[in-house]
Amino acid sequence: MWRQAMTLFNGLVGLGASAGIWLAFARAPRGQAVCRAVQAALMLLGALAGARLGYVLLHPAVFQPQPLRAWFFWKGGLSWPGALLGGLILLLLIALVWRLRLAEAADELLVPLLIPLSIVVWLGGWSAGSAYGPAAPDGAWWGINTPDEFGTLAPRFPLQPLAAITLLGNAAWLESKARAFARPGQHASLVLLGSSALMVIFTVLRADSRPAWQGLPLDVWAAFGFLLLAWVSVAAAFIPKGVRDS
Repeated sequence: MWRQAMTLFNGLVGLGASAGIWLAFARAPRGQAVCRAVQAALMLLGALAGARLGYVLLHPAVFQPQPLRAWFFWKGGLSWPGALLGGLILLLLIALVWRLRLAEAADELLVPLLIPLSIVVWLGGWSAGSAYGPAAPDGAWWGINTPDEFGTLAPRFPLQPLAAITLLGNAAWLESKARAFARPGQHASLVLLGSSALMVIFTVLRADSRPAWQGLPLDVWAAFGFLLLAWVSVAAAFIPKGVRDS
């Protein structure tokens, strides 16, 4: 069962990655589609490396007996804060190497990649028994059978499908307003802001065991950190330069 769940999880992540590359290709300016697809693939590699590195650093005891297992990312063990941080680092490097404005690169790469990957990761977690919600009271109409990390099915708060639907709705709403964004970076900053704000809520609601600091799971701290970064990016994208400099 665990192998089937991981196969489904890996398939969903692959589907989300493919959708993100295709969206980056389709949204690219004329003559730059192939280049954007390559950049999107590089950004995904950065996200994958960050996701695996983050998990390994947070769970060193798991890999101490067999350190080489740290490379076997396809067998499970990824960190969403590491993935987002790794993707953002590659976005910055891509902007530097290709001499792009960071705001424009974010609009053309972060927006098409972040949403589909976020959605499929939550849906994959639903099948793989990760990031599940708290147990539902007996007889609760809203409880859905959800496995935990041991494969035990129980009625739980539908956190994973609710997160996926909410992220999709937020992205669709922002996409409908895209023509109103007058400056580069505005779309990407709002996507990051909305996703980070929702991740704060979703990570607080998680019932699975996670490393913590000061009584708060580390991924909750990470969600707050990305939310702060998102607010900084919104300020940079929306506040006129003269006002920021005054």
